[in-house]
Amino acid sequence: MPIIRKKITQEIIDSYALISGDHNPIHLDKEYAKSTRFKSRIAHGMITLAIVTEMLQDFFSYNLLSNGKIKTKFTAPVFPDEVVNTYGKISSINKIGNKKNITCEIGCLKSNGEKVIEGEAIITI
Repeated sequence: MPIIRKKITQEIIDSYALISGDHNPIHLDKEYAKSTRFKSRIAHGMITLAIVTEMLQDFFSYNLLSNGKIKTKFTAPVFPDEVVNTYGKISSINKIGNKKNITCEIGCLKSNGEKVIEGEAIITI
């Protein structure tokens, strides 16, 4: 699968908050975020999930939208100006009648290798 590499800026985080309506201060308020366990603002988890979904969409095209399931968990925060990279590999292909279920290990990593999201996608083609 194609690797997608993106720098998650505060501008991206602010734009996502505006579009999604998620104005949690952990994402937007620098002073508030200093008082949290993260000590800094963090990106919305859905931003990294969207990047993983973009990778799957690039690889599977419309099969993902019409016949795909994604199950993930968030494992670490992404801070403003960190770079993340997606990963994905096919772990199994099972034939069911005249269709195939393709199971993929998917996720997103920081530049230092720390996983920020991990999971599985199943696409039927």
